[in-house]
Amino acid sequence: MESIPKLGPDSGIFVPASTTGAFGGVVESHNVLAQKLCDFQNQLEVLQQGMEATNAAAKEQLAKDEERRAAEASKAAEEKTQLEEKLNGFKAFIEERATSIEEKSNERGAAFTAQLDSQYKSLSSLG
Repeated sequence: MESIPKLGPDSGIFVPASTTGAFGGVVESHNVLAQKLCDFQNQLEVLQQGMEATNAAAKEQLAKDEERRAAEASKAAEEKTQLEEKLNGFKAFIEERATSIEEKSNERGAAFTAQLDSQYKSLSSLG
């Protein structure tokens, strides 16, 4: 933003009271208006400083929010990886248990079939 020269008693905007003469009312009105202009400029400077401070705070908050979002995204990705690893572990465990149960079931089925065959042969030889 372009800098505007600071207005005040030394800026030459005010007309000295000694030169009022016949135009006293006009000079007095001019000086009142010049004072209002100085006051307005001071208010603008205060507002500009406030705006700059607000912008700086907003940038700082934005940076913090970005850091927080990045940390949350990283944590979420890490948790997702951990959950996928656990899921794969559970799948492997279930597959291993299913294979073991199937093998035991086949062994018991074969043993039961063998037992039934021997009992059937025994009964057949009796009859």
